[in-house]
Amino acid sequence: MAQDFGTIVIGAGSLGCSLAYHLADFGEDVLVLDKQPPGSETTARAAGLAMQVLADDALSRISARSVQMLLRFTEITGQQLTVHRNGSIKVARIEADVPQLEEEIRRGERLGVQISAISAAEATEHAPWLNPEAALAMWFAPDDIYLTPVDLPRAFAAAAAERGATIRSGAAVTGFSTDGNRVTGVVTGDGAIPAGNVVIAAGAWTRALGQLAGIRIPLWPVRHQLIITEPVDGVEEHHATVRIMDAKTYCRPENGGLLFGGYEPDPLDVDPRTQSANFDISRLQLDFEPLRRKIADVAIQFPVLTTAGTALLRGGLPTMTPDGYFIADEVPGRPGLWVLSGCNVGGVSNSPALGSDLASWIATGSRPDDIAPFGLARFGPEFSDEGQLRLAGLATYSHKYSVDEVAVR
Repeated sequence: MAQDFGTIVIGAGSLGCSLAYHLADFGEDVLVLDKQPPGSETTARAAGLAMQVLADDALSRISARSVQMLLRFTEITGQQLTVHRNGSIKVARIEADVPQLEEEIRRGERLGVQISAISAAEATEHAPWLNPEAALAMWFAPDDIYLTPVDLPRAFAAAAAERGATIRSGAAVTGFSTDGNRVTGVVTGDGAIPAGNVVIAAGAWTRALGQLAGIRIPLWPVRHQLIITEPVDGVEEHHATVRIMDAKTYCRPENGGLLFGGYEPDPLDVDPRTQSANFDISRLQLDFEPLRRKIADVAIQFPVLTTAGTALLRGGLPTMTPDGYFIADEVPGRPGLWVLSGCNVGGVSNSPALGSDLASWIATGSRPDDIAPFGLARFGPEFSDEGQLRLAGLATYSHKYSVDEVAVR
């Protein structure tokens, strides 16, 4: 007979592994199931950068807490994790972005984040490969960070295993066990596994698993791409991450070169439900052309990108919600079934606080205030329409770094 678990987490990305660690730290008996090893899918193809001041207070509180947890990761978990405290610069180069940038400085100060306006000379001290002459305003946050993204779920998984969690790769969930409306476990190719709680944290496969459980989860997978250049003279690992607001691009050091990514106005979306059974992120179609256009758009700010060779093009399928907020909730009317998803291209960087808060809710029965805005009940019936949901997800993606990034559109 299969072993009973307190909680089964479906998905071994950054969100799922963070949740598993925090549940195990509460003393919960946890099983993590995934077809792939920890961090193998979209997490491994992320940018691995973390910014504390996001589009509003709710998102900024989660992000700032997560950064502080990452800076103390080894102290907290006992697992080694290399975190670069390089700071980040945000650049407004059009008048329409200046009020938003100034509001972000005020928000950061109100939330206790170190952040301040900087001059062009100060910006080049932090990122010598940035040409800030066309900038109308900039801020610098010295405690922002970056890391190698795949390292985080692996470290969380190792810390969870040390605390008694079971991490099982090569396991596909094919259904859910129920008792009335209550979800009581999962079904795999090896049979049923009972559990007190089941959490869907499966990234781009979250909607498909929701369908197996008879629920609709309002998010949409959208391709996000980045490049890593060949080594560039003068680039150091401590240089700041730089974001250009209207171009919706970011750039940071990586392996002696630069990691550059951007949010496309017309991104490719891929629904795993329509793909073959063996589809995984390694099979995702990539296209350098959208990034080529982004590089041309920021050639004044990042002239080195126009001549540097490309060492790697990679991309994943982050999950976009209609409003830009995460999903961290027990499914209404389905006790025992939870969702942790809707990363909005921020799953790696926000996984520490999101995993901690959802674990606390599952273990204690009390929902932490910081994840209260991320419930499923906020979505109206209009997102039952696939076409409308898709357009809303694409809009969230293409509005990154905009004043309406989390607005209802």
